[in-house]
Amino acid sequence: MKKVLWLPSWYPNKLFPFNGDFIQRHAAAAALYQPVQVIHIVKDEKGIQTKKIMEDMHVAGGLSETIVYYKPFVTGIAVVDKLISSARYISIYKASIKRYIDQQGRPGVIHVHVPFKAGILARWCKKKYDIPFIVTEHWCAYNNLNPDNFFVHNALFRSTVKKIFQSASLVTPVCESNRKELTDLFDIKKSVVVCNVADDRLFYLPGDKPELPFTFIHVSSLSRQKNVEGILHAFSVLKNNIRHWQCIIVGPYNTSLVEQAKLLGLEKFIQWTGELPYESVARHTRNAHSMVMFSRYENSPCTIIEALTAGIPVIASSVGGIPEIIDEQNGLLVASEDIDALAGAMAKMIDGYGRYRCSGIAEKAKRMFSYEAIGLQITALYREFQEK
Repeated sequence: MKKVLWLPSWYPNKLFPFNGDFIQRHAAAAALYQPVQVIHIVKDEKGIQTKKIMEDMHVAGGLSETIVYYKPFVTGIAVVDKLISSARYISIYKASIKRYIDQQGRPGVIHVHVPFKAGILARWCKKKYDIPFIVTEHWCAYNNLNPDNFFVHNALFRSTVKKIFQSASLVTPVCESNRKELTDLFDIKKSVVVCNVADDRLFYLPGDKPELPFTFIHVSSLSRQKNVEGILHAFSVLKNNIRHWQCIIVGPYNTSLVEQAKLLGLEKFIQWTGELPYESVARHTRNAHSMVMFSRYENSPCTIIEALTAGIPVIASSVGGIPEIIDEQNGLLVASEDIDALAGAMAKMIDGYGRYRCSGIAEKAKRMFSYEAIGLQITALYREFQEK
């Protein structure tokens, strides 16, 4: 099969190791079945990796990654600096793509992840080389609950994103909720859902786990979107009735949340781990009994599908794509912001945990979200472009 060229706007790198790690897992899934070349450009504002331009390459199986770092020229005038940096980003990206095509030949299709800014280059490639492109959207910004939503950005940004979507041969959101948002907003003609990937080599049902205390886990950025403060308030209600439980909270250390937990009398119930390597996150997830998420808005959180792949039933707010993957067989849904409902769901999870067939949860999730399952789906989508 012809190679596929990936142009992601977000991608893990030495400066931002967690930036778009879910996109890298998509790439690894596709690369199980055909060659995938990733090109990603990173602004090195502080000159940590380079004082000019540096190219970093990595190859693993069918996946080849080229990360190009550049240090922007600084005038001290914010608007001017932003324009110069954007122009340099585009110039470097074009040069990297041209060099790849000169050396490797024209790819059968380009796959963009997150339309802005990499989608600008995909439109350029379509015009210059007649290469069709696909867009996968991961950004949960097409509803007004997100303060940084699509609609608050300037007209040029909105126009650029719209042109990218409408120039794409195919759009592949990660959940049906987002597919409907994008279809309605941009009048997209052809779209199909491609779910996020769970690494079932790390997230799997363990042979056994400690029975007590009952362990909840929450994994996130601990941002306002994730509503961890609401989770803490629900736990403060829970502790008045049930005391044999604990919650592991994984994410960047947040002083205000830790102080809130103390004020609510939760010191003995909550463990804060800080940011952890992916393997450690997986270990904590495998050892937990249930995951709890209380997001205000979402797309399709990787942490939820990873928990399911580990056989962990999930309590989550009914927002975004979450109701598409959580049902009575694998968890409980509550209304966003309803703290009493969340506390009630936590108590119900503890009391009724035995009714969940954890092996069945893990098996179904693996069929849906594993590298192999998603890789085959992506490859099938590519085939119609590569056979032309």
